[in-house]
Amino acid sequence: MKSFIKKNKYTVSTFVITFLFMMIAFAVIGLYPFGKNQIMVIDSWHQYYPFLQELHSKLQSGGSLFYAWDMGMGSNFLLVMAYYAFSPLYALSILFPKEYLREFMMLATALKIALAGTFFSIYLKHLFKREDYTITGFGLLYAFCGYAMGYYWDIMWLDAVALLPLIILGLNHIIEGKGFKLYVIALAIALISNFYIGFFICEFILIYYFIVYFSRIKKFEFNHFVKRSFEIALYSFIAVGLAAIVLIPTYDGLMLSQAVNGSKPTSFKTYFSILEILNNLLPGTKPTVKSGLPNIFSSFLALYMVAVYFMSNKIKIKEKVLYLGLIVFFILSFNINYLNYIWHAFHFPNEVPYRFAFMFSFVILTMAYKGFQYFETITKKQIGFISAGFLIYLVINERLGMTDMVLYVSLGALALYTILFMLHKYKKVRQKAYVILFAILILGESLFSAILGTATTGSSGRSSYPFLGDEVKAAVADVYEKDPGFYRMDMIKQYSTNDPALYGYRGVSMFSSTVNSNISKFLKTIGLAASPESNRYIYAASTPVVNSMINLKYLIGRDKMGTENNAGYNVFSQNDRVTVYENKYPLSIGFRVDYATYNWNNNMVNPFDVQEDFLKSAIGKEYDLFTNVPISSENYVNMERTQLSNDMRYSYKNLDASQVGNAILFFNAPETKQMYLFMYANRSYKTKVTINETTVEYETRRGMTIDLGVLEKGTEIKLEFEVQVAKDGYFNLQAVTFDEALWQDAYANLADEQLNVTSFSDTKIKGNINALGDGFIYTSIPYEPGWTVKVDGEKVLIEPLKNAMIAVDVEAGYHEIEFSYVPNGFSSGLIITLVSLIGFILLIRFTPKERERDVLIEANVKADDLIELDEVKEAIDAEELDDMIIYEGNNQGELQSELQEQIRESEDEQGVPIEDVDLSEIEKLNKE
Repeated sequence: MKSFIKKNKYTVSTFVITFLFMMIAFAVIGLYPFGKNQIMVIDSWHQYYPFLQELHSKLQSGGSLFYAWDMGMGSNFLLVMAYYAFSPLYALSILFPKEYLREFMMLATALKIALAGTFFSIYLKHLFKREDYTITGFGLLYAFCGYAMGYYWDIMWLDAVALLPLIILGLNHIIEGKGFKLYVIALAIALISNFYIGFFICEFILIYYFIVYFSRIKKFEFNHFVKRSFEIALYSFIAVGLAAIVLIPTYDGLMLSQAVNGSKPTSFKTYFSILEILNNLLPGTKPTVKSGLPNIFSSFLALYMVAVYFMSNKIKIKEKVLYLGLIVFFILSFNINYLNYIWHAFHFPNEVPYRFAFMFSFVILTMAYKGFQYFETITKKQIGFISAGFLIYLVINERLGMTDMVLYVSLGALALYTILFMLHKYKKVRQKAYVILFAILILGESLFSAILGTATTGSSGRSSYPFLGDEVKAAVADVYEKDPGFYRMDMIKQYSTNDPALYGYRGVSMFSSTVNSNISKFLKTIGLAASPESNRYIYAASTPVVNSMINLKYLIGRDKMGTENNAGYNVFSQNDRVTVYENKYPLSIGFRVDYATYNWNNNMVNPFDVQEDFLKSAIGKEYDLFTNVPISSENYVNMERTQLSNDMRYSYKNLDASQVGNAILFFNAPETKQMYLFMYANRSYKTKVTINETTVEYETRRGMTIDLGVLEKGTEIKLEFEVQVAKDGYFNLQAVTFDEALWQDAYANLADEQLNVTSFSDTKIKGNINALGDGFIYTSIPYEPGWTVKVDGEKVLIEPLKNAMIAVDVEAGYHEIEFSYVPNGFSSGLIITLVSLIGFILLIRFTPKERERDVLIEANVKADDLIELDEVKEAIDAEELDDMIIYEGNNQGELQSELQEQIRESEDEQGVPIEDVDLSEIEKLNKE
C-alpha cells in the first residue's frame, strides 16, 4: 500500500483533498454529525433516499432486485435501479445500519465527487505524461466544477461524471493504438450506473472522437481513419453489449413511461443571451439547483489557461479551430431548443436543465491544462493582454447587470493570478514559493466552489425526516405481525411522494421518472392525485369503492389525521401520534368481474361517475352511491365565475389578469352521511378545507378526492383556494354524499369471488379462486410485459384492463392461479451481455500487443517542448526539482524520474554532492 501511494501520490492526493473539502462544505451547512441537518433536498428527499432505502432493505434481506411492492402498487425495481440506484458504490450500503443510511448517502456523494477529481487527475497524468502537483490541482477543479456542485443532490448522475475522464482516456488510447480495455470497461460501468447520463456520454463520444482524432493526426490517411473509426464503433458496441443486461429491460420498461410521449420542439427558440451563458463561467456564480442557466463554471484558472491555449503558438491552428468549434457547439446547445432536445435523449427535461453540461467543463479543463503546459512559452506582454481582456469584459458586464458577488470574486481572482504570473515571469519569486502560491489559489477556488455549492443547494432537517418515522414503522410492523396476508396500506394524507418506500410498506403512492404512465392515467380517472405528465400517482384517503379496487386494507393517520366516524374504515390501533385504520370493506388483490368490465367507461370527468360505472360493469347492476351536494354560497376576490358545466366544472375570469384571485366556497351537509369532495383547479396548487373550525390543507393541483368523514346534517364545509395570475381558468369541484347501505350490497357481490392468496414473494403470487360464473379476474397488479400468469398450471393470455391492470379470463369453477414476474427484456439482455463478455475476452486474448504509440498520432506532449537544460541545472542547484513545474515533453515523466534518481545517487553513502551530478545523460535524454 505504501508503494502504491508513493507511486500515485498526486492522484491519491486529489482523492483525499476532494473528499476533505466536501466534508468541510457539508460541515458548513450543518450536516450530521457536524450539525442537525441531512443531505436530502428536492428529489433526493422525495425519491433518491426512499429508493436507496428500498435497495438497502433488499440487499440486507436477500430480496429480489426485479420487483418491489413498496413502490406504486408494485413496480419494476430493475428499471428504478437503472435510473436511480445502480451505482457500484451502493453495494457498500449493506455495511451501514438503516438508521445511518442518510449518512451513507452523504459519504457516497463525497466519494463520487472525490473519484471524479481523481479520475480526471489520472486522465491528465496519462494523456499529458505528467506526474506532479498540477494534475492534483486540475483534478480538484473538475471535481468542484459548477455542474458537480449544483447537481450533487442528483447523486445518481455523479458516477457517469466521474467515469467520463477514464472513458475519454480510453478513447485516446484506442486512437493511439494502445489498447481498448479501459474504454470498454469504463463506458459499460457508466451505462449501467445510469443509462440516462450514459446516453449523453455516448452522444459526446460521437462528436469528440472526431475532435481528438483530427487534432492529433499528423497526416490524414483514409485507411487509418476508417480503421480507427471501426475500432471505436466496435468497442463502443461491446461496452453497450456488456451493459445490455440492464439496458434492454430498461428500454422496455421506459416504453411504458411518460418520457416516450414528451413534447417535441415545433419552432426555433432560444433561451438566454450568449452573454448570460458566458457569465456563468465566472467564479462566484451560484450554481443552478433546479432551473436556470447551465452549470458550466470550471474555475477562473481554467478560463485564464484557455486564453493561454488560444494564444500559444505551440498549439496548431487546426486543433484550436476544432476545439473552438466544439465550445461554440456546446454554447449553442445550451441556448437552442432543438439541440437541447436532442442532447436530452429527444426529450425536454422537467426542471434540472442542461444535464449534459459536465462535458463542457471537461472540455474546458482539458484545453486549460493543455494551455497550462505552454504557459512558459507566452510572454509578459501576452499575460498583460489576457488580463486586460478579462478586466474589460468584467467592467462592461458590470454595467449590464452582473451581480456584485460575481464581479468582486472575479476581479479578485483576476488580480491574484495576474500578480502571481507576473512575479513568476519577472523572476521576483522563487520557484518553490511560486508553486506554493499557485497551489493555494487552486485550493482556494476549489474550497470556495464547494462551500458556495452546498450553501446554495441547502439541506433538510434530520430529526423530522421522515415525520414520525419510528412511530409509523412500529405501527406498520404491528399490522404485518397481526395480519401476515397480502394487502396494501397507505397514508390518510401524504408526507412525501414515495411514502410506501420511505416508511417500508406495500402501498400505492409513487413518484419516479420511470413511473408506468398507464397506471397514472388509470388512477387519475378514479379520483386519485395522479399525473402522467408529472410521473406520479399519490394516494390520499378515498372512497370505499376505490380502496377496494386497489386492495387497500389499512390506512395510517399521523397526528389525528383521519375521522373515527367514517363509512370506509374503523380504528385498528392507536397511540398518541399514529392511528391505524382498517378498511371495513377490503377486497383481495384479485376478484372476478363480468366480461362487460372490459367496456367500462373510465373517460368521464367526474370520478364518482367513473366508480359507479365500474360497479355497473363488474356486477351488472346500477348503484347510485354518490349524490351531488350543491354549493351553498360562493365569494370571489378578483375572480368572476362565468359558467358551470357537467355539474362540476366552473369557469372563471380574473378581473385583473395581473393579480392573483381568491375563492371561498361553502357547502352544507344535507343529511347525516359520509361525504367526499373532489377538487382540481388548473391554476391553483392548494386547497384549504375547514370543518368545525379544523382546517386541513391539501395539494390539489393534480386533482384529488378528499374524505370528509360522516358529517352531521347542516355541518358547514368551507373551501378556500388561490388561483395564479392569468386571464381566466377553471376548476372542477364536486361534493357528494355516500350511500353506505347500497355499497354494502355491491361489496357483497364482489367479495364472494375473491382470489385467496396462499403465498407471495417479491416476484410471485399464488392463490385460488372459486368463480361463480364466467368472467375475468380483475387484479390491482400494474400490467407490464414481464408478468406471466398460469391458471391451473397452464400459461394464459393476459388482457390488461385499460392497459393498466392485469386481467385474466376464467370460466366458472375452482382455479389455482399463479402470477410470476421477470422484467421484460432481461433474458435477451443477459444473453447479449454474456456474448459481449465472451467477445471482449477473446479480443483481449487474441489482439496483438499494442504498439507504444501510433506513428500517425501526435503525442499530446511533444519532445521539442521539454524544459531547457539550463532550467534543469538551475532546479538541481536550487534543490527544487520536486517542486519545479516541468513543461511539456512526451517523456517528461521518465525524464523527471531519471533526474531524481541521479540526485538520489549523488547523495549516497559516499557523499557525492549535488553539484557533481553528471548531466551528460540528462542532456542525451533531452535530445532524444
